[in-house]
Amino acid sequence: MWVWHAMWLPHIDTKIAAVRQRETEQQRGRQNRPPAPERIVELCIGAGRPPTAVHSGDCTPRTSNGSPSTATKPAGSWPRE
Repeated sequence: MWVWHAMWLPHIDTKIAAVRQRETEQQRGRQNRPPAPERIVELCIGAGRPPTAVHSGDCTPRTSNGSPSTATKPAGSWPRE
């Protein structure tokens, strides 16, 4: 029994250290999360992809064709092709 404990104790300690490190990294990631975008610009599908709608930061667009927009990159700044 003593041999079994001596054999598994380093493995258990390594696993505990890995779990603690992962929890610390997850907590740090939640604290350092970037702020939500001010606006989300919904784009058309296709080659030129002109914007079709602008959603405020707290609004969730129904499609995944959006890209974040800020005050420094306003919604109308995309080139029209």
